[in-house]
Amino acid sequence: MVNFSSNSENNSKILGDICSCTSKSLYINAYAALQQVSNCFEKLISNESTSDVTIELIDSETGEMTKIFAHKLFLSRSPHFENMFKSGMSESTENVINLHEFTKDGFLQVLLYLYTDKIIINPTNW
Repeated sequence: MVNFSSNSENNSKILGDICSCTSKSLYINAYAALQQVSNCFEKLISNESTSDVTIELIDSETGEMTKIFAHKLFLSRSPHFENMFKSGMSESTENVINLHEFTKDGFLQVLLYLYTDKIIINPTNW
């Protein structure tokens, strides 16, 4: 079942982007459909209201902590996080992960990849 927003104009645009009809067939543009899904998943990145895990990034030089909200489902696409959640480590029960290896921008790019398969690499985030 597909749910659409109450905005019928927006629904028509979404359907127009991913589907086309003839008298006998319905054609679905798979690329456009995947783009819609990817865009929806991207909106979940660091969304506190829907997250089930908090990433605490600790700056090794200043000790400053930044919180990023995430979803175990998407993090589990990475073998590192999947093993962490399965291993019985404190992160699997406390829903908080402390990381010292990442900048905020760098980790947000990791999440972008895990959530959408997109990646943007530039000198400020690698």
